[in-house]
Amino acid sequence: MKMAVNLEEFKDRLQKREIDGFKSYERLLTEIESLYNEEDFKFFYAKNLFNKKEVELYLFLDSGVINFKLNGDKREIKHIYGKPASKTLISQKLDGRDAVLTVTFNAEEKLILDAIEDSNEDSNEEYSKYIKELYKILWLGGINMVKYLTDPRGGKVLENLTRGGDILHDIPRGC
Repeated sequence: MKMAVNLEEFKDRLQKREIDGFKSYERLLTEIESLYNEEDFKFFYAKNLFNKKEVELYLFLDSGVINFKLNGDKREIKHIYGKPASKTLISQKLDGRDAVLTVTFNAEEKLILDAIEDSNEDSNEEYSKYIKELYKILWLGGINMVKYLTDPRGGKVLENLTRGGDILHDIPRGC
């Protein structure tokens, strides 16, 4: 099974009951949608969706990142406010199956996304690519995210990041 590459695909897989615990996640998404405006979501990451570890969902916004966990019969939502202070990408293997992204928001908040630890053997390479995409669009300083869009033809498109009409950086299409 292919990893959920965006929130819409994740929702679709829940609806099709392709994900274990789909009812709990449907309730969690309902709660997320009641608390946040979906248009503000810039990037979605599902940690441990295809292995036997505790699943965590991450939604990246301009104001920071939101972490969602299911802890037994409770849902935990943590919003880390602020812009990243630093980001580090480590790739150790030549086969492209490994990528570790560490994002530090402040002295207390550190986010670690690891392709090997967060997935299973079948999904390692795809998680690695996804982590690298997040690294590309995660900005330090001023505006820290660009909109992550899906091209209707199935390709990924990243918008130009602008502030006051000035282009700060142009990311090539089809990254």
